[in-house]
Amino acid sequence: MAGATAGRVALLSIRPQYANEILAGRKRVEFRRRPLPDDVTQVVIYATAPVGRVVGAFQVEAIDSTTPSKAWQHYHQVGGIGQEAFDAYYDGTDTAHVIRIRDVQAVESPFALSDVDEALRPPQSFTYLGDRRWTRARQLMLGSVQPEELTKPA
Repeated sequence: MAGATAGRVALLSIRPQYANEILAGRKRVEFRRRPLPDDVTQVVIYATAPVGRVVGAFQVEAIDSTTPSKAWQHYHQVGGIGQEAFDAYYDGTDTAHVIRIRDVQAVESPFALSDVDEALRPPQSFTYLGDRRWTRARQLMLGSVQPEELTKPA
């Protein structure tokens, strides 16, 4: 998480059980129905309800687009999901987008999206974090600023 990223930063909504598997290093890919653009190099992990917090981040190693059956064949051992849930997720679609994960960083103190920006809401799939939001999120992830400090007038 240190330093600037080469591309855009995406905030990704991930169910808590899968977010935990990513943070533990057991889930090394994230399956998606909708692709991330090629210029996304960093992902901030937002664990959905009941957690409702930013819990970590990872670098995007690569994004593979293939059929769901080939995605399962190639990635099921590192996907952190059972086949029944995988099949249900991809039901009705011909394309699976597989985000290959590297350099996972857990947040020591998970924080709310409102700590980054009062207007920031959990994305259905993903949203981009512009420079200002990414700077604030990174400060919170690194512990260099407390959430209440972000809301104080300059």
